[in-house]
Amino acid sequence: MTKQNATKSAEKVGLVVMAGVLILIITLVFIYSRLSKGSPSSSIRGTSSNSETSETQTSSSNTSNSNWSQEDIKKLAEYLSEKGVILYYGNSCPHCHKQLEMFNEAADLLKKVDCYLEENLETCNNAKIEGVPTWVYGGERKEGVQDLDELAAWVGFKK
Repeated sequence: MTKQNATKSAEKVGLVVMAGVLILIITLVFIYSRLSKGSPSSSIRGTSSNSETSETQTSSSNTSNSNWSQEDIKKLAEYLSEKGVILYYGNSCPHCHKQLEMFNEAADLLKKVDCYLEENLETCNNAKIEGVPTWVYGGERKEGVQDLDELAAWVGFKK
């Protein structure tokens, strides 16, 4: 093998190694960004991972919530809070934002725990929260975005 052929062969090996390293770096960055997207804990994620399910829940939620007045929504939020219902959510979770948007200004009346905050991780782990949003009431839980009618029926609220 001539010196020139050896050099070309070494250059090809170097390019293959560099391409492999680049692919590895891109893969690691992708995995890291998926695991750490807005959350200090990688164990708590938005519950609706299937976008089709998420869209179905959202559109059915929006239509069934249209028959709720702002006053009824406020009364439901107060009732949920009085009953001790807790919403475990993540501030940067899009499904959680959809859930809170259903309550408009009355969302401030809900008992909520932001599981994406470092100081709440132990609370969320003790409550065995595996995904957000999760509603907990009397030992029962509802995971994922819930429409107002479902929440009202679950806790016995009457408009």
